[in-house]
Amino acid sequence: MSKEKDLISIPFSWEDLCDTIHYAEWKVKEVDEAGCELAHPNIRDVLERLKYIQSRMRYNPTDRVQEMISQE
Repeated sequence: MSKEKDLISIPFSWEDLCDTIHYAEWKVKEVDEAGCELAHPNIRDVLERLKYIQSRMRYNPTDRVQEMISQE
């Protein structure tokens, strides 16, 4: 696999996105509270990216959000 990230588009509904963020936040918090290391530390960056997408979706139509994300 290359060092550059290969991005994919995953058709999540608003509810799917919110559920995924909620679950990931819960698991990261659980691991942190246990004083353990995450098996995949990059999940924190992924979670922040999902939260960014979620914040954009609150105020923009889905097609506009996809366009903004694609340009980054």
